[in-house]
Amino acid sequence: ATLYAQVSVVRKEKGFEVKDSLIVNQSFDRERKVLTLEIKNEFNYKIMLSNPYSSPLFLLNYITEEGKEETYPYSLGLSDTARFVWVNPDSSLIINYYCEKYLKPTTRQIYLWGRFLYAIEDKQGKILVVYAHVIDEKRFDY
Repeated sequence: ATLYAQVSVVRKEKGFEVKDSLIVNQSFDRERKVLTLEIKNEFNYKIMLSNPYSSPLFLLNYITEEGKEETYPYSLGLSDTARFVWVNPDSSLIINYYCEKYLKPTTRQIYLWGRFLYAIEDKQGKILVVYAHVIDEKRFDY
């Protein structure tokens, strides 16, 4: 199962116009127990994704066979090492979260919860505008 969330933006900001979109896809491979998050940049500009160490971006939530909703105690990010990740136009950042090591054997469903900030940059690397993207909740059978 895959979820496609698209944010279409047409704004005039400080003398320039931002068009196109950011597409965020989620999918889950039940056999390998891998949750994949794909962030596709369809803007005409490079984007910079913020990956702060001090505040969590994503929480991995799960529902047990007893119906109890729990959260994996550690947050997940866009990268284990980078504080910022750049994505060029018409490119994607793909992150795989290997869930089996995180979750209880009684897990029945999983979902990501969170948000991230991204900045649109011009060719000189100047930040033109900053947006926040909230991950749409999509539950996957585990």
